[in-house]
Amino acid sequence: AFMRLALMVGMLIWPAVFGGHAFAQAGSALSFDGTDDYVSIPLTDLSGSEITIEYWFKGSTLQSAVRQQSGSNYIVAGWGSGSSKHILSNDGGTAGISVGDDATDGGWHHIAMTWKQNSPDGFVSYLDGKIVEKRQSGNTPIPNINTSLILGSFGGGSEFTSGELDEVRIWNVARTQAQIQGNMNLSLTGKESGLVAYYKFDNGSGTTLADSAGSNNGTLHNGPSW
Repeated sequence: AFMRLALMVGMLIWPAVFGGHAFAQAGSALSFDGTDDYVSIPLTDLSGSEITIEYWFKGSTLQSAVRQQSGSNYIVAGWGSGSSKHILSNDGGTAGISVGDDATDGGWHHIAMTWKQNSPDGFVSYLDGKIVEKRQSGNTPIPNINTSLILGSFGGGSEFTSGELDEVRIWNVARTQAQIQGNMNLSLTGKESGLVAYYKFDNGSGTTLADSAGSNNGTLHNGPSW
């Protein structure tokens, strides 16, 4: 849900810059109150040897921005209320890798996590297109967690996100830095290779979050606001 803004400077028009990038979020995003808001998505199987999760965030607490967890198996892109991490139960558990401290400074930021099994620098965190942390990835694939993907909460009952989410994208490939930088300020068609689910947050109203890459539409719970 992108909207270009412009500033007139002399005879030139320049994009307004937010968070170090020439973009601004349109009015259509979802705001989570940090108390009980969340979105459930019937995307239950993200298993495999590669994954990318990316989104835009503006707020104070990531906590459970994009989360799938059942028992001891989990994928969380943006976990924790202080120094947030990306964590995978199959690779290092809650040690994870850093999201980047600026992610929760109240401005809009692009956040991305990529993982490719058993690869040098195979577990990578990006903030606004820049590498925050990277390391060798483990040799255990992501399991089939077999439970709903949740935006903004741990299972709908705890660890709630406080802030706004937009442009959530989930891929079954590890995107490169060039690919992340090249597309993070652009809207996608939904037909890109490897794109599993894509939420533009363009609904603007209602209790359904449309999936522009397939049929995994999300359901809003407890009133996240457009």
